[in-house]
Amino acid sequence: NTNFFPFGNEAEDILSYLSDDGSRAILLSTGFVFYGTTYTTVFLNNNGDLSFNNGFSDFSPDPFPISTPLIAPFWADLYTGYFGSLWYRVTRDSGVIERIREEVASAFPELTTFS
Repeated sequence: NTNFFPFGNEAEDILSYLSDDGSRAILLSTGFVFYGTTYTTVFLNNNGDLSFNNGFSDFSPDPFPISTPLIAPFWADLYTGYFGSLWYRVTRDSGVIERIREEVASAFPELTTFS
């Protein structure tokens, strides 16, 4: 499907370990600014979210704001120990970054300062 970003082995993505409520620290080559704070590490959490400062294993979504800085596009009780895969990549590919910028701008037109 052309609506998806390429992913998996063919896109040179990294397969995260399979677990329940696990987290993996990912070092970023440049800082990521999130609500005015620059982070150089993000935690990929098996329950469908990215956190900063520490891994995050909560599997039941809570109303925001919460004490952990969190990006939660699919916060749910996921278990990849038997089935499913969690892939990730850190990229500086300008084509991929521009496509992401366009997708976010299209979905959230009120975010005029997103870059």
